[in-house]
Amino acid sequence: MAENAPETVVYVSNAASKEIYVLTMNRDSGELTLIEKMPVPGTDKPSPASMPMAVTPDHRFLYAALRSDSFPASSFSIDRRAGG
Repeated sequence: MAENAPETVVYVSNAASKEIYVLTMNRDSGELTLIEKMPVPGTDKPSPASMPMAVTPDHRFLYAALRSDSFPASSFSIDRRAGG
């Protein structure tokens, strides 16, 4: 990551809104700061229980799956400098 980039980036899925929250975490205090909210496309139906996610081993992509009919999965490219 770039010199002024956050040290730790946290991705949190919100099944109710079908969004992924991208946050930075201060490693000393644990304080979280919201960077952005990314909508997860795929269906108009709600994802009732959870929205599982996985990051590739090289940290280049994040995958998210909706748990509603047709069960779509989406992929997101990760900005290696900023984490978003």
